[in-house]
Amino acid sequence: MKHIICEKHEQHIEAFCVICSHGVCLTCQLADRYKHKVYNLTFEDGEINDDMIYELNEKDQLADDIHKRNKSRKQHFNIKIDHHTRVIDELTRQYASLNCDLQERQDEVNAELEKSTTLMEKSKKSII
Repeated sequence: MKHIICEKHEQHIEAFCVICSHGVCLTCQLADRYKHKVYNLTFEDGEINDDMIYELNEKDQLADDIHKRNKSRKQHFNIKIDHHTRVIDELTRQYASLNCDLQERQDEVNAELEKSTTLMEKSKKSII
């Protein structure tokens, strides 16, 4: 633990704060004592508390596992988003195509209707 340094105060980490979930130095403990709930990592003789280190390593491993699961879920989610985006794009393309076909058919029907109306008008005039 003697090689781990507090980034804020550039002192050796001597305790672990369970609220912040990171190591704190003596200055952190004294300056922010109301913010931290700490477990000392060293005994009075300066030896490392192996039980605490083991527990921290377990928590670190758990955090890594959670991070990996979240990364995997994110990748899976992105794959699903890509799939849905492709489906939406295809449906949009089909909708545009069908709309174009419908417009063409409507134009044809309108042209036929106009011809029929013109023919009926001619027939009406010839009958009169």
